Amino acid sequence: INGKYFSISGMPFFYENYVNIYGLDITERRRAERSLQETEERFRQLADAMPQLVWTARPDGNVDYYNRRVEEYDGFTRIEENIWEWSPVLHPDDIEDTQEEWQSAVETGEVYQIEHRVRMANGTYRWHLSRGVPYIGEDGKILKWFGTATDIHVQKEVEESLRLSERRLRRLVDANIIGVIYRRADGKVYEANDFFLQLIDSSREELEAGKVNWREITPPEYWPIDDHAINESRAYGSCKPYEKEYIRKDGSRVPILIGTALLDNSTDDFVAFIMDLSELKEAQKTTEEYAQRLERSNQELENFAFIASHDMQEPLRKIISFGDRLKMRLKDYVGEEDLEFLKRMQDASRRMQIMIDDLLELSRVSTHGHPFTPVDLNTIASDVLLDLEYRLRESGGEVVLEDLPEIEADGIQMHHLLQNLIGNAIKYRKPGLPAQVKVSASVENNGKNEIVQIFVEDNGIGFDEIHKDKIFQVFERLVGRSEYEGSGMGLAICKKIVERHGGTITARSQPEVGSTFIVTLPVRQYS
Repeated sequence: INGKYFSISGMPFFYENYVNIYGLDITERRRAERSLQETEERFRQLADAMPQLVWTARPDGNVDYYNRRVEEYDGFTRIEENIWEWSPVLHPDDIEDTQEEWQSAVETGEVYQIEHRVRMANGTYRWHLSRGVPYIGEDGKILKWFGTATDIHVQKEVEESLRLSERRLRRLVDANIIGVIYRRADGKVYEANDFFLQLIDSSREELEAGKVNWREITPPEYWPIDDHAINESRAYGSCKPYEKEYIRKDGSRVPILIGTALLDNSTDDFVAFIMDLSELKEAQKTTEEYAQRLERSNQELENFAFIASHDMQEPLRKIISFGDRLKMRLKDYVGEEDLEFLKRMQDASRRMQIMIDDLLELSRVSTHGHPFTPVDLNTIASDVLLDLEYRLRESGGEVVLEDLPEIEADGIQMHHLLQNLIGNAIKYRKPGLPAQVKVSASVENNGKNEIVQIFVEDNGIGFDEIHKDKIFQVFERLVGRSEYEGSGMGLAICKKIVERHGGTITARSQPEVGSTFIVTLPVRQYS
């Protein structure tokens, strides 16, 4: 009536024939109810828009409202009009603790807070932080509980990962495999493991008393390197590991490898990892001594080989020379058989000369090699054919040279290599059949460096591939000297040359079909 609300009631009087009508103005109450409804509606709209699970509960602890996020979970059950059962949604291991915590909060009126696992609609469990706050009336009694459940699963995983990393780091620190220290730029060491303390001959009592200073135990010549490492760590978070030394109490020095990293939210605090290089340095020293001794031995062996070859060549030359004289003097007095004996003696001496020369060349492949420089294999192969021109013309053979690359190598040794391989292809031809030789190459990238494969292919006598490793050994021959001359050293020299260049050599072959020798070399030489 006139914009107001009334509550109307009446009471009839039967004997008096009239009715008492009562009207109560309830406008303010209706406005309050409407305001409360609007407030609740705004609360529900706000709650439904929140990313958390929002809930309210009665003073007795019964949950009477969840926002729409409840659909994302599996297990919440409405048991009455406005009462929800929430325990089935929890992980079985978390139910008891959660119920005890909630009951305690309801009884004491204190804020409720707990972390537990909640089952999602897809059946997986995720960690949540549940928190409830009581709304207290003017009389001090709880009128309502308001709460949220926030998904903290990612945070828990990060925390677990951090804990795992900390445990691993702690195991590393406690294992005493390397030294670990926490230090400041001014030199103070405020935490260290036993490995470091033993390394510098110090005690934990001295560490705790602040008497361990990494600058004081560092020789002055390393101070600039340390300062550079600190500045590098400040700029980039860590520094490249570097070598230095510490001075022990007895004055001795211990070599170390150290790397530092800047601690978060600091410009002067660092963690350093330290490796004791004493055994490595001792091993390096021993290796260097062995290398020097080996170099001296190789030099002495080479000198011996040179002297021995010179001393052995002289009597061989005399055998050949005197053999020629004997043949001239005795040709009219002895028979053909005796002259054949002299010839065999001279031939054996000449083979011995070739063998001695080849042995000397084999010993000098590594020690008398020339520096690696860019060489054109086309030019070298052409020079080799000029050297073999007489043998080619005599045998009626042909060598086809395809395009070969430029590589970094010892040019003289590459000449020896190709001359041996092409020369063998001409020599080991089938009787009555001219040698057909093809030299080709391919370049590939193996991920670290370009490599060249050189192929020397012939139509000769071939061999059984079960012998393909044997043929590269010293003095090994698959055919007799009566059929094909040679010292049995050529392929051994080839292998030594190829290995000096960081390559490999192998072969493919079939008896009476031919052979292909394959040399693999790096295009560029890296020291």
